[in-house]
Amino acid sequence: MADPIVWGTLPKAQDDAQTITEAIAAAIAVHNDDPTAHMDTGQSIDVHRVNGMIDHPAGSVASDKLPQKRFVATVFESLTGWAPYKTGTGNYYLNFPGVVFQTGVTSGGLAMMLTGGDGFSNFDAAKDFFFKTTVRLLTNASQVAWWGLGADFLGDGYSGCGFKVLNGSLYAYYNDNTAVTTTAITGITFTDAHVYEIRYTAASHTFIFYVDGVQVASMTHTFGTPVDDSLFTFGIQSSASGAHNLYVADVVAELSVI
Repeated sequence: MADPIVWGTLPKAQDDAQTITEAIAAAIAVHNDDPTAHMDTGQSIDVHRVNGMIDHPAGSVASDKLPQKRFVATVFESLTGWAPYKTGTGNYYLNFPGVVFQTGVTSGGLAMMLTGGDGFSNFDAAKDFFFKTTVRLLTNASQVAWWGLGADFLGDGYSGCGFKVLNGSLYAYYNDNTAVTTTAITGITFTDAHVYEIRYTAASHTFIFYVDGVQVASMTHTFGTPVDDSLFTFGIQSSASGAHNLYVADVVAELSVI
């Protein structure tokens, strides 16, 4: 009796010598090489991407999978290690979990705070970093307020970057040791609490600014040698009488060290 015909060895068609097995293998290869596979609504990668939380068994993430970077997080358990400063009617105080900066009722009142250098935690435009903080302002007029990394926004001849509010407008900024450059951000009610983020890629010299996870600005600048021995900066100064407060709830940063 003749051997049975193996269907996979048959050609696809009379005018196509490719076998069914070869055609299936080729289709699978194309699918595997397609970076957009399974991304339609309701498919596996789309569901994985849009889920608010990706659940895995407890203890399933090995510690060597964590980024090889410096990680800093605080809810201001104390101000030890910070360098606070005030002048005029300005003041600051802990209000766990956070800190409050007040200008007081007199025009020119200033309250601010920096971190001192610890030898390797400072603003460095030669290395990638991520910065996040939750901030709210009491009022939106007659003040300058800032939060970010490195130098304070008042401009003290050092380097840094961050967000600032000048009267009723919000800006992203960087200070390159010679001048402060800004770009306007619109649509944010900064008398409400928001999460402010900066993600910096050293290779492209690009700062990306986010509010509540949404990109609101980007800036690109090639620094010379950044000059600063501080990491975080927060502050507020009034330009008219009346109370002006800056509320800061937390700080998280991820800093490349090499």
